[in-house]
Amino acid sequence: MTAKEPLMAQNVHFSQFHLAPVQTNPASIATSNQTQIIFNYRNQSIGAGQAYQTPMVSLIYPWIKKRRIRKAAFGLSFLQDKTGEGGILNTTGGLATLAYNFSLSSQGEVDTLRRYRPFLSLGAQAGYYQRQVNADALTTGSLWNGSNVDPSLPIGEPLEMLNARETFAVVHAGALFYLADNCGETKAYFGVNVQNVNQPESDFFNQASPIPLYYIMSGGINFNVSPYITLQPNVRWVQEKNTREIRTGALAYYNFFGTGSLFGEGKVGAGLWYDTNSALVLGIEVHQPKYFIGFSYDMGASSPVRTLGNTSWELTLGIKLGRRCLEQEAPKEYH
Repeated sequence: MTAKEPLMAQNVHFSQFHLAPVQTNPASIATSNQTQIIFNYRNQSIGAGQAYQTPMVSLIYPWIKKRRIRKAAFGLSFLQDKTGEGGILNTTGGLATLAYNFSLSSQGEVDTLRRYRPFLSLGAQAGYYQRQVNADALTTGSLWNGSNVDPSLPIGEPLEMLNARETFAVVHAGALFYLADNCGETKAYFGVNVQNVNQPESDFFNQASPIPLYYIMSGGINFNVSPYITLQPNVRWVQEKNTREIRTGALAYYNFFGTGSLFGEGKVGAGLWYDTNSALVLGIEVHQPKYFIGFSYDMGASSPVRTLGNTSWELTLGIKLGRRCLEQEAPKEYH
């Protein structure tokens, strides 16, 4: 039994990982003061005109206590990972995310004394997925009519031996240290995410095997070259058993201070990253008080299919709702 496209699943991670917080680290959803609705889409070539197609939509809702304290955040996300034009392997499911902030400085410190304050965020995710094989995309020798494949012929194989559909639950956990101001602008961050903590079993072709632990480490720091220019070196390390992918590079932002409703105070950025799987990634993004947009292009494929394809692209659209900045605590008067 063979397949029209390669029968393999991928661990989903996005090139512009800082624009996909739910998938990068569950703890990172607690860094923003605003409700966010984020749509991510990734298309990765796997050769012969076929591709992985991965749309994901996320909702992130922060818990702001007394309009002054960023306490926690809740998130819901839904994802579909489709392999090939015929969709030989489809993974569909969702995640529920919870993250809680621990302030590492006094709540009484006002912004004029310390603009960026340290936080430790702890996050957890629980998810449920269905993985399904599309038997119509499978071919066998029985479908060969002497000159080509005839899908109308009997497949000639006991399909009950193929576990064409399975469901499994996942548990992820993450921690994030970060420095942020009252408006949720991050100065620096470093986080660790452990996926598949419960190691659920996959049982395709009646060959049960646990889904392995999957580690993601990410970090970055902003350097203000001038009031208008900010540079952010950042890195992401992905580890699965003996396979690793390290992506390192930098973002350059131009900050502007407009007052328009569509294009007001915000920043535009461009990024360049190099991947240890010999991929070069180019990205651009626009950030505004009420929305953000990102686009990236990979000249090279991510593990585990780097030998089958060499390009991928991503699009991110985000909507931000609510107050951007926290209210500052009024200084105490002493008599």
